[in-house]
Amino acid sequence: NAFLRERLKLEPKDSSQKLLLANVVGAGSGFGQETFVINKGSSNGLKGGEAVIMSPNIFIGVVYKVLTDHAILRLIFDSSFGVNAKTDKGTTGIVKGGPGRALLFDEVSQTSKLTMGDVVLTDNREEEIPADIPIGRIQTLLSSPTDIFQRADLQPLFDPGAINEVFIILR
Repeated sequence: NAFLRERLKLEPKDSSQKLLLANVVGAGSGFGQETFVINKGSSNGLKGGEAVIMSPNIFIGVVYKVLTDHAILRLIFDSSFGVNAKTDKGTTGIVKGGPGRALLFDEVSQTSKLTMGDVVLTDNREEEIPADIPIGRIQTLLSSPTDIFQRADLQPLFDPGAINEVFIILR
């Protein structure tokens, strides 16, 4: 693990965190679900709910279902996915997946300032998911001043079709 972190520049901010390298052995898409199957499972210490990242430290989803020798990951594009998040300027909201691999930064207070190009990161309001892992960049502002909340369309920082390996942040 130390070699891989050094080689891929994936040093966790919290030195007590351990990374587990896994190969993507399958992918699923349809009916609002976006998943990967990996070659690690409960025999490797997975319990479910762990954050999943790719090099160079980009948040892509969470471990959803764990079996003995493999697990299913729910990607950030999954329509049932949601994670507390914040911009690099501190504005908080929730990142949600949507149809067609849409990614939204939603439930942002109308009094907060959103700017196109801001980077959206995981927020420390999640116990399972460490803070400050990049998720995406604000691409389009979607709300009007009369809406209860602001929301924005995010450009993800990765292409799911180009991922062969992922890292699971073990608790």
